[in-house]
Amino acid sequence: MHRIISALFLTAILVPSSVFGQSDFERWEILAEAGDATAQNSLGIMYTEGLVGPQNSTEALKWYQLAAEQGHSEAQYNFGVMHFFGQGVPQNNDEALTWFRLAAEQGYADAQNNLGTMHQLGQRGVSESYRGCGVVSTGC
Repeated sequence: MHRIISALFLTAILVPSSVFGQSDFERWEILAEAGDATAQNSLGIMYTEGLVGPQNSTEALKWYQLAAEQGHSEAQYNFGVMHFFGQGVPQNNDEALTWFRLAAEQGYADAQNNLGTMHQLGQRGVSESYRGCGVVSTGC
């Protein structure tokens, strides 16, 4: 079974990101349902971008959350973005901040940027007490 999943994973990775036909989606879906965090994040992206039909924030959130809870840094960032902008969920800066911080602590640059900007500017509901905090500081 592991070899089958590995073969499907390699096939799915080799497909250009701009070309997601139904069979490519099905390959990612099999892997995602088997618990593969990278595939789960990829499905989230496909639903967010409307690459497999109309955009579907609810489905995107589901897949991002599953991958994020496994510690996938890009999914943590993507899940944070959905909360930051209120896509498929009520806008929630505290939730966005939580997920950006988790991704930033793993070195995910986009999350570090968003977290640092939120802290520096005290914007979008982030407390003034966050100003001047280091990107991955745990003392804030």
